[in-house]
Amino acid sequence: MCYRTQETFSSDFGLDGHLEAVVCEGEPHEVIVDVASERNADLIAVGTHGRKGLKKLFMGSVTSRVIATSPCDVMLVKKPCERCLGEYQSILLSFDGSELSKKALKRACELSKMDGSEITALYVIPHYEEMIEFFATSGIKESLLHDAERILQNAREIASGQEVTIKTEVAEGHAAEKIVETAGRLKSDLIIRGPHGWSGVNKAIMGSVIENVIVNASCPVLVVK
Repeated sequence: MCYRTQETFSSDFGLDGHLEAVVCEGEPHEVIVDVASERNADLIAVGTHGRKGLKKLFMGSVTSRVIATSPCDVMLVKKPCERCLGEYQSILLSFDGSELSKKALKRACELSKMDGSEITALYVIPHYEEMIEFFATSGIKESLLHDAERILQNAREIASGQEVTIKTEVAEGHAAEKIVETAGRLKSDLIIRGPHGWSGVNKAIMGSVIENVIVNASCPVLVVK
């Protein structure tokens, strides 16, 4: 059950009366997702706990459940947020060639057209020694680098089809660490990624890439559904 409040916040955000405040009863994640579905929302914005609190509360938290069940994109903003301006100059896209990451790329292109932001698509190669059970060779690494370039070329072609030019980078290591590290180096004010590893509320998500990115990033994270 939801009802409107008399409080107004529109003037605080320059929205000129276009912000409606409602209070609802029920399980928070269920209410948030239900209201978003009823109103055909195309974005849910969630303010998360600080880094320490997020690490403790992420499993089973409202945030994780909203991401898992949301019918639309989810924007996660931590408090305090070092770079939360609402307009984006540098977007970092985590791209792996999957259909979900292609959808995330198209969303990044839409934002770039609005704000003129620069997009960098990052492909992370896992430590290849961990991917195989036999002695690693230079040929294996060359093959992985070749695959990375092929995937990023596809990203450039998709962006070009959206009339957007993007930059691309390849990194080797643990995906979450490299995403956060690259975002810091580029001074990105938004990270975009698909909901990899979020197939259900009951799935163990601690240690997943997106969870670690949310915990450690200093800028907002947009999860494209």
